[in-house]
Amino acid sequence: MYNNLTIDQLRAKAAEYRREMLGGGEGYNPYRAELERREDQAEASRPVSRSERKYQILHELDLISGPAAREMGLGSDEEIANLRAALTAIEQEEQAEFLAEWTVQTTRERRAEWNARVEAGEIKDAQSAQAAMDAQGWGLKALKRAIEIHKL
Repeated sequence: MYNNLTIDQLRAKAAEYRREMLGGGEGYNPYRAELERREDQAEASRPVSRSERKYQILHELDLISGPAAREMGLGSDEEIANLRAALTAIEQEEQAEFLAEWTVQTTRERRAEWNARVEAGEIKDAQSAQAAMDAQGWGLKALKRAIEIHKL
């Protein structure tokens, strides 16, 4: 019944059903239910980003490794260890990507570029600093991190 309807057609039918069958009120609407089913299906098949996965792991760790969770017997030591290992793997990927972009040479060049902007008087306040970071495509936080990592 609904399979051959497009999203726009389902929306129109849902509005019509609400208006005619529900008198503009709330209640079960089969067209709305089909829209929600399709949305859920699309969300479930969407690839999960690394930052989303990291958040999920941190959330799961929080749920099963807190004192109350341990008292209730939620989360075994093995589950916690597996989640921590997955989190470590994600952090190592992030570090590897950062180091691939921020090589020693790149860090030196970007540091010199930032210092030249400061010495030229381009950086006067937080707003001009943000504008400079936006223009160059990298920020001070990343520069400081790279300087620390490379011990420059």
